[in-house]
Amino acid sequence: MNEKLVEEREKKMIDIGTCNLNIIHNAFSKALQCLGSDASDLVLEVYLYFDDQPARWSDYEAIQSNNNLPKHRFVKHVTSRWLTLQAAAKRLRTVVRITSLLYNHRPKRQ
Repeated sequence: MNEKLVEEREKKMIDIGTCNLNIIHNAFSKALQCLGSDASDLVLEVYLYFDDQPARWSDYEAIQSNNNLPKHRFVKHVTSRWLTLQAAAKRLRTVVRITSLLYNHRPKRQ
């Protein structure tokens, strides 16, 4: 790229090195490609399942209390900001009994 700039404009770009965040972002993106988008979709779907649903939150808090689980709410994962995936996934990992709540409140087929 620098050679083309020198040819066309007789100036070259300044070398400022590499950005560590770009390296981390690229590594994370490759890992997510191997993992698939299912993890991202799952944490977003679970968040949206509870979003603006006070009755579901109440049931969820009761399950946490009955099973001596830490009381917390889910973190919203924003797909354009991959750094939010880890925080959102950690919340799911700590709640092994969430399936009973989701199973009991699954939508009925019509």
